[in-house]
Amino acid sequence: MTRPGAETAATPVQLDPDRGNGDDPGLDRERAERHAPGLGGTAHEAPDHGGAAPGGAGPGQPPGDGPTGTASPAGPSGGLASVVQALDGRIDRWFEPARGVPALDGLAKAITGLGDHGLMWAATTAWRARHTGPERARAVRALAIAGVESGIVNRALKAAVGRSRPDRAGLQLTEGGIPVREPTTSSFPSGHTLAAFCAATVMSQRNDRAGNVLLFTSASLVGLSRLHLRAHHASDVVGGAALGAALGLIGRRLL
Repeated sequence: MTRPGAETAATPVQLDPDRGNGDDPGLDRERAERHAPGLGGTAHEAPDHGGAAPGGAGPGQPPGDGPTGTASPAGPSGGLASVVQALDGRIDRWFEPARGVPALDGLAKAITGLGDHGLMWAATTAWRARHTGPERARAVRALAIAGVESGIVNRALKAAVGRSRPDRAGLQLTEGGIPVREPTTSSFPSGHTLAAFCAATVMSQRNDRAGNVLLFTSASLVGLSRLHLRAHHASDVVGGAALGAALGLIGRRLL
């Protein structure tokens, strides 16, 4: 019992925003409608991303293909090198059936041997200089120019590029025949091919079709022999031929 005159402590009414307080039915309905989904309220629902986290891949998409995927295409730096490597490998496989054939192995060794130290082009100079007069002097100058140009450029490029030689571990060639020097310098460019095409271009003559065919056929055989023996990549030989022909055109102006 409460004593007369005693003050009655007022109990504060706690209002729950999500519940009615039992004092104001209208206020309860308003709050209920405001929080009820689908009745114009603002029910807090997680956004639907189609089963994927924001920024991730949607249904049916592989990872990395979403709006903020991190799929990284191959960079351009290795693109050209990959193409050249693939072409080198394909051309090397073309020579594989001919390797191990005694006649072809012997021919390749002989041609490469003649290309060593310009022996083939010394013989070509002697053939060009068989007649006395201006033609002999021109042939000697051509050989000297070709030797100097090809030697300087070949050494400079090999030192600058430093490309490794083809793997010859599985190479099977016929034993015997002309011994072939084991290459130890950089693979690019093919020095034999560069010197061959430089000499052929310098020694070629405008009105001697038969002689020109002989010169460039010999130069081409030198390049093919290097591929047969797997002394060079195909791109080394192609590069050597192009550089040699360019040097030869420059050398012709010096004759």
